[in-house]
Amino acid sequence: MDEPDDTSWVVEREHIVYDLSEWDQEQVDAAFRMLGGAGIPFHWELFELAVPVAHEPATDEILDRIEYPDQLDEEGGTGAEADADGGEDAAQLMHELFLHADGVNRSPSGAIARADFVTIAERVHQTSPPYGFNAEWWEQVQLTAALLRRDILDDESPQWLSQRAAELRDALRPYV
Repeated sequence: MDEPDDTSWVVEREHIVYDLSEWDQEQVDAAFRMLGGAGIPFHWELFELAVPVAHEPATDEILDRIEYPDQLDEEGGTGAEADADGGEDAAQLMHELFLHADGVNRSPSGAIARADFVTIAERVHQTSPPYGFNAEWWEQVQLTAALLRRDILDDESPQWLSQRAAELRDALRPYV
């Protein structure tokens, strides 16, 4: 029996296709890193990026961050100002994010764990990276936290929340 192709979901399920023919290789590479880091499955062929429809909002946010970084700055995003040092507050916030992601992982149905995570994710989104941390890495942490926050607010399944929270917790573990 043949194993299914890794991209079989593109044919079998609904997906959305983005035309990235005007993007340079650096932008495409950033999209691949950020999509992979967010756990979004994708398929790339002839300058077209295909993702499942369920991941369209998160994909839009990722692609907008890459294509329009200056506009995100004006809207409170994490563009150029993220290169500044977030100081001790950002380091403390990273530690709290780790703890609250672990809380959601351990108790994905718990109202307190979920509410605490939503609050901390909102604060993390507006913070520059902690001292010594790469702005691109911090943006990935912010995006992952924002996606988990969205999933909590959308009342996704406890299994999904636990999985996404574990990914965030594990990414932060070496630094806290």
